[in-house]
Amino acid sequence: MASTEVRYCELTAAQKKDEDIERQFVALESPDNNVEIVVHVNMLKEGWDVNNLYTIIPLRASNAAILIEQTIGRGLRLPYGGQRTGNKDVDTLTVIAHDNFQKVIDEANKGDSLLKRVSFIELDEHDDRDRGGRVENTPTSTEQKIRKQFEKVKGEISEKSKQYVTQVGKAVESAITDIAAEGVASFGDLQNDGIKQKLREKAVAAIKESVKGSLFAEQEAAEQIAQIDEVIDIVVEDYRNNVIEIPRIVVEQQNVKAVFEDFDLNTSAGYDLEELRREIIRQGLHDSSEFEVIAGRSGSSRMPAVEQLIASLVDFDDVDCDEISDLLYKLVGQALDAIRSNAPDITEDDLNERVHAFKQSLADNIYKQMKEHYRIIPGVFKINQILPFSKILDQPIIVNNWGMLDFHEPVPAQKSAVVKFVYVGFRKSYYTRYRFDSSTELDFAFILETNDEVLKWIRPVPNQFSIYWANGSKKYEPDFIVETGDAIYMCETKAEKDINSPDVLDKAEAAREFCCQASGFAAKNGGKPWRYIIIPHTLVDRSYSFNYILSQAKLHT
Repeated sequence: MASTEVRYCELTAAQKKDEDIERQFVALESPDNNVEIVVHVNMLKEGWDVNNLYTIIPLRASNAAILIEQTIGRGLRLPYGGQRTGNKDVDTLTVIAHDNFQKVIDEANKGDSLLKRVSFIELDEHDDRDRGGRVENTPTSTEQKIRKQFEKVKGEISEKSKQYVTQVGKAVESAITDIAAEGVASFGDLQNDGIKQKLREKAVAAIKESVKGSLFAEQEAAEQIAQIDEVIDIVVEDYRNNVIEIPRIVVEQQNVKAVFEDFDLNTSAGYDLEELRREIIRQGLHDSSEFEVIAGRSGSSRMPAVEQLIASLVDFDDVDCDEISDLLYKLVGQALDAIRSNAPDITEDDLNERVHAFKQSLADNIYKQMKEHYRIIPGVFKINQILPFSKILDQPIIVNNWGMLDFHEPVPAQKSAVVKFVYVGFRKSYYTRYRFDSSTELDFAFILETNDEVLKWIRPVPNQFSIYWANGSKKYEPDFIVETGDAIYMCETKAEKDINSPDVLDKAEAAREFCCQASGFAAKNGGKPWRYIIIPHTLVDRSYSFNYILSQAKLHT
C-alpha cells in the first residue's frame, strides 16, 4: 500500500527569536517547499505574511473580537497575486476548532464583523447598460509605447506581431521585477549594459517557457526573441521616465496583546460561603419516609483551594496562566483571604472543601472583574526586508455598455453615474484606462493630469501594496500615488466629515510607516522621499493646483 508523507514545520517558543524563522516563513511560499503544516503558538496574530494558507486549527479559542479578526484575516489573504482562481479549494479558508469556537461564529454573524464585510459586495442601482460587462486587462503606457515604436520603425504590423511584442514586453517587465531582488536599486540602474544582459537572459527563458507545448514552439520563440533587444530598450526607457518606483515593503502591526491589567479584587459580595452540611438523605422505598444521616469525614483531603481556583480560571479561553500568573495568584489569594475573614474558625481542610463546592461561582466572580480590566494593546509596526521596486500589477477593468469617456469631459450631471463609465485619455499614468468610485476621484485625476507640477501618477490596483492595519486584519489600498519633481505622495481622498474618524487615522498610521521606510530606502539609493497626505473632498476642485491642495491638506511626513 502506498503511503503519503506529510511534512510539517514546528516553530517552538524557543525558536521564536531565531534569525532563521523569517527565512522559514518566506520559504513556505515557494512551489518547491514541501512543508504542509506549520505548528506555532499565536503565529497568526504576529509576524505572518504567508498567503498560501488554507486551513487554520486554533487549539485555544479567544472571544476577543480583534484577535478573532486578526487571526482569520491572515487566512483570508489570497495567494496567486491576491486574485480568486475559481478553484473552490484554493479560494476557501477552512477553520477547524473545538466547541468554544462557536463564539467566533457568533462574532462573524454580527453585521459589522470582518467576515461579513468580505462576504458580499454592495452595488449601486443599475440599468440595462450595466449588463453584459466583460473584464479586460487595461493597456499600459509601456505597451502602447512598444507598439507605437514598432509601427513607426516597421510600418503597419500584423495582429500577430502586435501580440508578440506585447508578450515580449510582459516578459521583459517580469524580468525587471526579478532583477530587483539581485541588487538593482532603481530604474536608472537598468540602463547598465550588464543589467540589460541579465534582463535579456531572463526574458528569453520566460519566452521559451511560455511557448512550451506549442506545435511551432521554436518558431514562435525565435520570432519573439528577435524583437527582444528593441523591446528592452523601450521598456527600460519608459520605466525610467514614466513609471513610479514603488519599493516592496510589507508593513504589519506586530505583537498585538490582549492583557488583563493589575487590580485588587472586590470581595464585598460572593465570598461569605455557607458551611457545608455533610449528610446523607435516606428515603424508605416502602413508605417514602425520609431522614438524615450525618456523615463523618472520609479522611481524604481536596486539592488546595489555591490550585482549584487557578484551574477553574484558566478554563476561560482568554486567560493564559503563563502570561498573567502573578495576577491570578494575587486575585485568588485575595478571594481566599475574604473567605477566611468571613469564617474566622475555618480550617484549611474545610476551606478546601468549601472552595471545591463553590469553585465555579467563585471563578465566575473573579473572571467577571478581570474582564473589566481587559484591553487590547496595539503592537508596533514591523518592517521586514525592503526590495527596490514592485512590479506594477495588471489592472483588470470591467467594460460595459456605458462605454468610455475622455476624462476631460465634465462630470455627469448625476454624480452617481461616474462609477459606470470607463475613462480614457490619460498621459501621465501607467494605466491608460480607469474607473472611479466617486466624482471626487475623477476630479482629482483631472487635477493630476492637467497640473505641470505632477510628473506621473497611478491609481494602484488592490494588492499593489502590502500595508496592513487594524492589528493586521485589514489591508490598506491607497487611492493615488503621485510623483512630483521633489517627492512621491501617497494620497487618500476622503469626505471631510470622515477625515478624523478612527479608521482613517489608523490607516494613516500604517501608510505613514510605509512612507517613512520608503523614504529611508530612497535616501540611500538616490530616490525621492515619500509623503502621505489625506485630502478632504472640499479641496478637490478642478480649478485648484496640486501644490495648492498640498498646502491646505493634512500632510503626514
